[in-house]
Amino acid sequence: MRITKFLTIWFVAAVLALSGSDGVADGAVSVEQVTVSFEPILLGQVLDQVRQHNAALAVAQSDIQVAQGRRRQAGLLSNPELELEVEEMATNEFGDFGKSINTFSITQEIQTAGRRQTARAIADAEVEISSIEYQVLEREVLTKATKAFFALLAAQEHVVVFDRLLKTARSSEAASRALVDAGDAASVDRVRAQVAVSQALIGQRQAIVETANARGALYELMATPNEALPPVGPAAALYEVPPAAGSDASLLAGLDQHPVIRGTLSAVALAAEERDLACEQRYPNVELTFGLESAPSDGDRRQESFVMALGVPLPIFDRNEGTVAAAAAAHLQAQRVYDAAMIELTTQMRQARRNFVAARQAAEAYRDDVVLGARRVFDLVRQLYEAGEIGQLELLAAQQALIEAELAYIDTLAGLREVQAELQSFTVAAPHE
Repeated sequence: MRITKFLTIWFVAAVLALSGSDGVADGAVSVEQVTVSFEPILLGQVLDQVRQHNAALAVAQSDIQVAQGRRRQAGLLSNPELELEVEEMATNEFGDFGKSINTFSITQEIQTAGRRQTARAIADAEVEISSIEYQVLEREVLTKATKAFFALLAAQEHVVVFDRLLKTARSSEAASRALVDAGDAASVDRVRAQVAVSQALIGQRQAIVETANARGALYELMATPNEALPPVGPAAALYEVPPAAGSDASLLAGLDQHPVIRGTLSAVALAAEERDLACEQRYPNVELTFGLESAPSDGDRRQESFVMALGVPLPIFDRNEGTVAAAAAAHLQAQRVYDAAMIELTTQMRQARRNFVAARQAAEAYRDDVVLGARRVFDLVRQLYEAGEIGQLELLAAQQALIEAELAYIDTLAGLREVQAELQSFTVAAPHE
């Protein structure tokens, strides 16, 4: 009678440890079961840290500043050229400028055919492309950070599950040892319980290693040492099944606003400007010279006169035909890149949507059927074991099946969050804002 009471108390503790008593939804394993002295870092805080400190984004931001500097330079006029020309200076009076013909002149290059305006337009397009490239990279980095966040959150939940499994296995091992010592159970039951403890301990250690690796991957994106931040959370964020995805038509409607598409369109515009510039360069720039000539005259007086010159290169041998042809080909290439990017993004978006729908359905099935079913089986097996109708082997098998179902549910949720982040990267607005 005393042994039956002890077993009843042990099984109640085991069921509470497996099912939780903190109001979390069935099948959910909450990290709040672990007592901590700090609040977990949220997804929004992680993404803000990535935006501010990620090394790749900092480099891309510098590229924008470089393009802005080039745009400023493109708007400047070419510098004039100051020239001093000395003629008829006697060899025996070298350096005596009073007896030579001296000409002081300033030459200014004048750009023709509107090429200065075209150069400004090219510089503006380069700034815009740099900005869009930054947006593209930001989406990629934030999507990667979101995936890393939920991968770490899932790894933390694995640790929680194995902690509960280890606690339950040790309680079972202690109960089996008491039964064997009392002569109410075979010694094989004690060995089985010890094996279950070892397996749970192995799983716990592996989960801890995976958590450390996942933390390192996330903190690398955040440019933060692993020990500088608390665990991520809350755990409930992992178990919230996101709403259904929009239709293909609704997602495709905003695809033309995706940074990749806008970037390729800007590249087409840039190629068109460069083609126009190549055509304008067929007409040479003009050099205008204005100066003053001072020549010796009768007596000590000098005669001064104005000098003007106009220099126009003759486009006889070089009419820039090769550059024009190359620019035209580059423009056509940019248009084809845009067409290819649109097809590629459309295909990837549809695939991401299909993956999201499938992952969401799998998560709902695990939540509503698999985990709940495994829990019911464990409860039934527990009752049969208490009644003496089955042995410890069946109990351990049911317990293992429940743990495996919970771990698979966590992995499914992590996969769902990964494909959700992938799908969000195709939306018009920047993801995760």
